[in-house]
Amino acid sequence: MSNKYNQPLLDHDTDDESSEEITPVYSTHNSRILKASLIANLLLLVICAFLSGTLLFISSSKQSRKNALTDDNLEPYSPANDFIEYEYRRMVTNDTRFTGFPGPEWERSMHELLSGTLIRISDDELKLLNSDSIPLMGGGYAAGLGVGHNLHCVKQVKRFIYREHFYSEMDPSSEEYYYLQTHADHCLDFLRQSIMCHLDFTMYTVYWDKLLSDKPIHHEPGLQKCVSWDKLHDWMLERQANTDMLIEP
Repeated sequence: MSNKYNQPLLDHDTDDESSEEITPVYSTHNSRILKASLIANLLLLVICAFLSGTLLFISSSKQSRKNALTDDNLEPYSPANDFIEYEYRRMVTNDTRFTGFPGPEWERSMHELLSGTLIRISDDELKLLNSDSIPLMGGGYAAGLGVGHNLHCVKQVKRFIYREHFYSEMDPSSEEYYYLQTHADHCLDFLRQSIMCHLDFTMYTVYWDKLLSDKPIHHEPGLQKCVSWDKLHDWMLERQANTDMLIEP
């Protein structure tokens, strides 16, 4: 007995209005599996691409920092780079803490400025600097920022200017005196280079002074764009080390 379910193929033009096409169940099921598999593969591809890009960026960033000292187009690496902020302030004409005879207030003020001159850096930071340094007790290595050396030089020059006060019994013909003189001279030239490197392009204007009418005098400069010393100094103090922590060879 013949009926439509025994026929391998059905004619779509059959006159039997009750006949229906039968969509195989396995075809729909396989289609769903295929779509899910494609979506999963696409997600895996996106994840792999993201991870590859991230690793490439990290590798490139490290390499860029390693080459920063030789590539003029890149910022020289320093662990302090992320802590540099700028502010606007005016120059103090005569800050009495640092001008005039170097009494107790000068000593105290210079000591505060020079706190944090020697800092601790990690092994990774030292590698990024592509340099070597003396290890410190407790881990890490000794280092310092250029501003610390500059302030040290300011102190040395000041002490040599007032050498009669600091070295009153020193013989000007002695080797120690010669060392202090050459040290101060070195500091002056180092400060010159630093000033020319980090030059201040704030404008000055001039006027005729009533007492010194034959010489033009400059007005105080206007607002200057400066690195926030307080923020940077706080970062230095958090890493502060001292010479007693140096590991001897």
